[in-house]
Amino acid sequence: MRRRIVRPGRWLVRSWTAAALMTCQHAMTITGRRLLEVVWVDAVLHDAALDLALERCRSGISLVDAASFLVMRTNGLAEAFAFDRHFRTAGFKLV
Repeated sequence: MRRRIVRPGRWLVRSWTAAALMTCQHAMTITGRRLLEVVWVDAVLHDAALDLALERCRSGISLVDAASFLVMRTNGLAEAFAFDRHFRTAGFKLV
């Protein structure tokens, strides 16, 4: 089963190591399939993520996590490739 990988673009480079990006790019070259979709963080998404992060500030979620949650929910994604407990507490299944 093919899974879509979606990550807010503004933090893509900061969040992924160079090795992981190169591996993903290599896999795309070999398979000829797009494995990664970049969703750019515009002002509307940024403001919504900031509101969510401030709303849940006691739980310690970051602005990056909040943007990721919003992008994932908007795209109907229920699974997260993450080690961050905040994704689980936000209702996503960790893979």
